[in-house]
Amino acid sequence: MGEERRGIEASRQGRGCPDGSPKPGAAQMAGPPPARSQSSPAQAWERPDVASLDITEVMAYIRARCPWAAAHTHTSLQKYLLEETYELLAALDAHDRAPGSKTRQEVVGELGDVLYQVLFHAALLDSAAGAADVGDGVGAAAAATAGGAVETGGAVGAAAEEGTGEESTGEPRLRADPCPAEAFTAVVERLKAKLVRRHPHVFDSDGPVDIEEVERRYEAVKVAERQAAVPGAAGAPVAAGAADTAEATDAADPARSSATARAAQARASFESVPASMPALTRAQSVLGRIERLELPVPAAVAGEHEDAGEERESAEAIGEELFSLVTRAHRLGVDAESALRQATARAEDRVIRQARFARCDEQGDS
Repeated sequence: MGEERRGIEASRQGRGCPDGSPKPGAAQMAGPPPARSQSSPAQAWERPDVASLDITEVMAYIRARCPWAAAHTHTSLQKYLLEETYELLAALDAHDRAPGSKTRQEVVGELGDVLYQVLFHAALLDSAAGAADVGDGVGAAAAATAGGAVETGGAVGAAAEEGTGEESTGEPRLRADPCPAEAFTAVVERLKAKLVRRHPHVFDSDGPVDIEEVERRYEAVKVAERQAAVPGAAGAPVAAGAADTAEATDAADPARSSATARAAQARASFESVPASMPALTRAQSVLGRIERLELPVPAAVAGEHEDAGEERESAEAIGEELFSLVTRAHRLGVDAESALRQATARAEDRVIRQARFARCDEQGDS
């Protein structure tokens, strides 16, 4: 095996990038090995003044000059974002069980790894914007599909994403100068505006309000946001004919109109909860929205079964029983996902202890 191949294998196993530099994170740079860079070995790069760079500029340089970073796409990074998120959850659980400087540092490190993923995706957006600005026909077309690039050899997707037109060679193009780091600033500004908008009790209030009023206002703001984003929704522009029809329906049957609006509100609220979330977490999130919308939990999934005393083994029945258990957890203020995760950890410890004691018994009998 040659030196280049050994470098790739070392990077896959977490020992660093092929050029010998340390990996920026535990898992995020793992992935398909990059092809040879198109940068000339004789090309001189100016060494940036690292002390003067902010974190977005550091990321921009990594994206521009590191072959591993250049090979990645939004799609190829998704699994690492998920992995880092779960590692953060594990660190938070450990810190909750045993608060201290060691577990605190673990949480700090994992927060940084998740932030690295955010920075990475923002840098990809900057790369795509830079390619589109070039005006090259091939590059602009490739950049337009950057968000949905599929990981096919890693470098191939990255080349299409950056609009380099290098799809045929599958080689990422490195650059001496990074793209302007603008997307992360947009992320931060948009988040700031959302936080202010969704916390009127903090930024637009003359005094404190109770938690019930906070939740009511929060849900009202989110409803307004969803309506503003959907053409034809309440508060959004509606064609004159459609508006006349709606007004006639409201006048004829106000109760029906109100029920339809509430149903539409509930549907929009539920659809905004990602289907890819862990099932227990999503179930509890849906229950929270049902509660804030002041809607009843359907009896079929609230544990009120006519045959509750009978053995029920179908997948549908087990699913309803699980939902009933999550409903109970929600009512008690217990995070069902966290509770199950901790119970699983305790079960693992018990199995390990039993195996250890069984081993000791076997040795004692021999």
